[in-house]
Parts: sequence; C-alpha cells; structure tokens
Amino acid sequence: MLDARQFNILDAGRLLCPACGFPDYAGEPAYNEQGGLAGITICSCCMWEPGFDDDAIASAGAKASILGSLRAFRSGWDGELQWQGRLAERPMGWDGKRQLAYLFEIAPNVR
Repeated sequence: MLDARQFNILDAGRLLCPACGFPDYAGEPAYNEQGGLAGITICSCCMWEPGFDDDAIASAGAKASILGSLRAFRSGWDGELQWQGRLAERPMGWDGKRQLAYLFEIAPNVR
C-alpha cells in the first residue's frame, strides 16, 4: 500500500491544498498513511474537501485514486484556476495560475 501522506504538502511549515496549492488550507494534515482522513477541512480557494471530493477513494489508500480524483477535480477548471470561495477571503494580489504552477513545482507528484 502506498503512503497517502504524500498528498499532505508542506511548504515552509504551511499545508498547501493538494488540488490548487492554496497555502494554509488546513490546520492539520488531511491524509494518514493508509489514505484515510486524519483531519477534515475545505480549501477556501478551490473548495477541495478530502474525503468528499476524492469520494472515499482515499480510504482505499491507492495513490492513483487520490491523484485521479485531484485530476478529475481540476478538469472542471478548463486550465484556469478561479477563486471559488468567499471573495472576502481571497488574498490581495491572488494569482491562481501562479499558485497552481508553484504547487506543481514543489509537488510534481500531484500534477
């Protein structure tokens, strides 16, 4: 069984959303070693919710299933990440394209 904790992406002590790369999307890691949920959160940028958007496939612990869920989730973006959360929470100067590119740079395993 593969270690699903690779989808808990840390950058400078902050957890990045595995779908869009938004920093500080969670206060604790979402996935445990087997792929089950270690914590529950929803990304305020793209609205990714581990255990919901990966549709319990994460529970199976299969890397391909979590990755497949992330890819399917992103496919609805038509190549352009738009802010999905409350506008009041969007950081000033936010750039979805740059955020996603940075995610893929530091965590190419989630591409």
